[in-house]
Amino acid sequence: LKVVRDSGLPSSRHAFFMPNATGPCRFGSYAQAQHLAMKRMGMGDVPIMSPSSENSYLGMPSDARKQVWQGILCGDYLLKAQMRTRPYERNPGQVNAEAEKWIKRLESDFENTRDPKPTLESAVKAILSLPTVPGRKPLAGIVGEIYVRCDPFANAHVIDAIEEAGGEAWLSPFAEWILYTVWIERAHVRDRPEGLIERIINEFGNLYIDRQDREYHELMEPLLGDRMEPSMDSITEAGLEYIDHEFEGESVLTVGRAIRFFEEGADLVVNASPFGCMHGHISGSVFETIIAKYGRPVVTSFYDGTTKNTNIRSFILAAQKRAARNDRLRSAIA
Repeated sequence: LKVVRDSGLPSSRHAFFMPNATGPCRFGSYAQAQHLAMKRMGMGDVPIMSPSSENSYLGMPSDARKQVWQGILCGDYLLKAQMRTRPYERNPGQVNAEAEKWIKRLESDFENTRDPKPTLESAVKAILSLPTVPGRKPLAGIVGEIYVRCDPFANAHVIDAIEEAGGEAWLSPFAEWILYTVWIERAHVRDRPEGLIERIINEFGNLYIDRQDREYHELMEPLLGDRMEPSMDSITEAGLEYIDHEFEGESVLTVGRAIRFFEEGADLVVNASPFGCMHGHISGSVFETIIAKYGRPVVTSFYDGTTKNTNIRSFILAAQKRAARNDRLRSAIA
């Protein structure tokens, strides 16, 4: 609603992209809810493109699917660079200002169908080279329901809350969900009704997703090596120790990525979900075991549009005290 109103253009000049999912999941209802909201505000002529995760979004036109996928990858890596640098920036606000400058250049690349990778590489280098102060802050990994964890308004700006409390955020990227739908497509390919020809066509689309993911990974690893994502096989392997293979969705990703976060040195994990989310409750119950095993906290937050991240600060402070205590012990041993 804000985008349409602020643009100054009639609603008929807009279109939105809001994918969906099948099964007992709210992700499948977001597009319908958004359409109803637009309709109530007299903007019912705004189309919402809503492909399904059931076939890893293969219903989209091929060129559009490629553009969207590259846009997701660019957005994820640009945000990684911001999260990696902003908690330590010497001049407050400089990281966001630099990122906005490069976002406009990336938009121009996409609008003119240019390869966005050179611009993305320059953007990440520029952000990482901004003046910073030394030190290490508590690292908070963010997992949970895909839409809520990635949308600042929906999660009450949880990244900002972590940084304002004195921590560094590491958000599981949106691309994780796309890669998971490809993983599911392949895992259950024999159980689906498609014929052989359609399966082959689908796999060609999935191979494109794999190839682009690898190309971006290879481009970004020299710059963001300590903040790169584990493979989908690694995440699902960890999650499937606690969640049954047949129970598809965010539960496997949430638990698996949280485990990998702890193995990579995260001081805490934030599990962000919409209020009443089935996956959020299931992963939340499993986290009792994970917390006991790794000795570090998982903060499960359910958002309903009013929830604030009021409990983040106490967990960040506890992590700071734990790190200081460990430093003293290491010094005493040395």
